Amino acid sequence: MNLVQVIRKMNLYTISAVRTNDLAVSANKLMHWDEKEWNIKPRLSTGANRKDLSDKELPLCLEISDEMALALYLTRENTDNPDKQYLCNENDLTSINTLLATQIILFNYTLLEEYEFYQYGLVLKEKILDLSSDKYTLKDFSNRGLNTLTEVSQLLSS
Repeated sequence: MNLVQVIRKMNLYTISAVRTNDLAVSANKLMHWDEKEWNIKPRLSTGANRKDLSDKELPLCLEISDEMALALYLTRENTDNPDKQYLCNENDLTSINTLLATQIILFNYTLLEEYEFYQYGLVLKEKILDLSSDKYTLKDFSNRGLNTLTEVSQLLSS
């Protein structure tokens, strides 16, 4: 992996995350009663020159996935009725923009760390001496030091 590959991967992830943000924000707007929000970008609209959804069909509702239902079940607050699922108020949730921006930053830092470890691995492969044929004890390292022993190994291998 080289730096160009890391940057390409970071760029693709960033574009994918921003696209996901646009999808989430635009779908979320269609669940609100504020009609002005429906026409501000990012927004969902019909394709192929079809008419947009009418005001009679909006706002929409979200039918949650099985994964969301499971997440709600696992994180629910104690309730008197175990069959009831606690659904948070939308105002209590982390905003879509904050959530996705944080994920982009964390993923990019993770990619940089992965690249850094890969580069360290290359340097170590080049710089580390093969001491497997030499016999050293921990006492040797303690008494003589690593630098002395590696210098001796280099002289012997020359």
